[in-house]
Amino acid sequence: MQKISLSLFILLSLTSFAQADEELDTLLAMSLEELLNVEITSSSYVKENIYTVPSSVTVFTYEQIEKMNVNSLEELMNYVPGFQSNRAATYTNQYDAHVRGGLGENNILVLYDGQRLNMDWGGSAMIRNQLLSLENVERIEFIKGPGSALYGSNAFTGVVNIFTKKDLNNIGTRFKENYVNAYLNYAYNEDDLRISSFIKGIYDKGEEYSSELDSYTGAYRNPKDKNSGSEAYVNAQYKNVSLQLRHMRRDTQGWYALGFNSDQSDTYVSEDFMRLGYTYDNISSFTSELFLSYVQGEGESDFSFLPGLLSTAIVKEESIEVQWQNSYHVNAFNTVHFGAEYRHPELTEASLKNGVAPTDIIAHLGARDIYGLYAQYQGHFSDIRLTLGARYDNYSDFGSTFNPRLAAVYQPFEDTSFKLLYGSAFSAPTQSELLLKNNAVTSGNPKLQPETIQTYEAILIQKIVSSSLSLSYFDSRIQDTIVSAFDNGVLTFANLGDKRFSGIEVELLSEFLNNTLTTRFGASHILHSDEAVQSTPETTASAIVNYRYDKFNFNLNGFYHSSTENDYTSSVKTLDAYTLVNTKVQYFISSDLSAYFEMQNIFDEEYTTPSIVGSPPFDVSNRGRLSYLGLKYSF
Repeated sequence: MQKISLSLFILLSLTSFAQADEELDTLLAMSLEELLNVEITSSSYVKENIYTVPSSVTVFTYEQIEKMNVNSLEELMNYVPGFQSNRAATYTNQYDAHVRGGLGENNILVLYDGQRLNMDWGGSAMIRNQLLSLENVERIEFIKGPGSALYGSNAFTGVVNIFTKKDLNNIGTRFKENYVNAYLNYAYNEDDLRISSFIKGIYDKGEEYSSELDSYTGAYRNPKDKNSGSEAYVNAQYKNVSLQLRHMRRDTQGWYALGFNSDQSDTYVSEDFMRLGYTYDNISSFTSELFLSYVQGEGESDFSFLPGLLSTAIVKEESIEVQWQNSYHVNAFNTVHFGAEYRHPELTEASLKNGVAPTDIIAHLGARDIYGLYAQYQGHFSDIRLTLGARYDNYSDFGSTFNPRLAAVYQPFEDTSFKLLYGSAFSAPTQSELLLKNNAVTSGNPKLQPETIQTYEAILIQKIVSSSLSLSYFDSRIQDTIVSAFDNGVLTFANLGDKRFSGIEVELLSEFLNNTLTTRFGASHILHSDEAVQSTPETTASAIVNYRYDKFNFNLNGFYHSSTENDYTSSVKTLDAYTLVNTKVQYFISSDLSAYFEMQNIFDEEYTTPSIVGSPPFDVSNRGRLSYLGLKYSF
């Protein structure tokens, strides 16, 4: 990896630096008006903007992300009102995410150019897609609220849709002592053939933490959170046929594995998919798309839960998926969408071995069949836009579920929008919750039913001169929550109790000084929560200030999380609130070549976050101040 960085530096040193200043202005500037009209499609499959989209949405574009020093999806979530992520301890450098103070990351659907990344063993997309890169992203749409009326399971409290760029050609590196990453974006466009590709490698020797107990030796030590990884993605399109190929792998060593802290901890997780698509658009006003996907994921962890005993857990799964999506524009004011989906997720291996006892099969291997049908109508009546939709899903293990949505968007003026929304969603029991066995800690429950949620929202969008304000209120009621519970002395999973969450969210975007100074502020506050232990912050806030001067771009950003709680079974501990401030200074040597300096956690804040896993849970240390240098060359 060091050779890659050296080669890149030599390449950059040989490039021409003479470019026109107006090219830099085009590269750096994106007006507020352009941001407010950024295309949004995740909420309804229709191209809409922030005023008309029938959801609560936050969008980040490539240009905005490029100016900030956020380097993963998990980091970016903390700048989205209602979203939050924090370091947990399932694996080293694994993050846990929540939306609106509710349930965990398995209730957030993550899509990558339309392909779902969530798999059925744990339900989460982020376990096997840790520190998901942003260097090839065109935009990311964060949808808050239920999305099952379009997407089915996992779209419970939110949807994250990642769209990649199709015309990006650049190479870059980011480095500091004991850390380096390098990436390449390459696009080929000629006649009817379009190919975009992305490849990246990461090597991180880790940061040191003081005096933590090693579960294998029983002694205290100063561990490091070492990790490395690779990503590759190809998106090809020839006429009406498309092909997507993606690989993602992360390796971590010497800190956490499945919640156990040991120098012997060693984990890898990976996820790959292949997606073939065909678009039929030969009939005026009608488009039909068919996609066939194959997804596989696996993870292997060496961990120690008893001194002197090292165990290895292996989980492998795969899924075959078919999607059929149709859009019919009846006229300029009425649109109908309908489609179907089939998924066949299968658990192919779930084992535990420790070199002492025979290998244990820790879950019932097998598959389930999932069928989904959806329909949606959108009508435009003068200043009001109506959205009516519903989806029916049938699972071979627990049965069926039906989830409707209703949205009314009133836009009396060009710069004013009022939205009233209702949506329901479900979260299917994961295969781990259903199928676990031969487990010293928890047993699965094959009788589990899905969790369900109903959410009501009211939203105001208002542009005021050079600012745009978004205000949201939501009220969510969850039924049949899946929790851990004892049954005849055995810890298992059960549908127990209902929960209610309500809160407010605000987002303010502004521009000044002829768009050379831009600001973005976001905040959320949970007004009511039925959680007995508040493991997520009730209040979050974030701010981004960006100023460009000549060939420099200065960015200062940060976020605040209020205090959280960690349940130690016999007691509850309050973890302190924290504020992180970061900066990035970028110098454009030309419109093609730039160098930058980053500093994360400028004030070297010491803070801990809840582990989520572990029995009992524990407090997870986080990284202090870090400084990086970077180079990027576009061609």
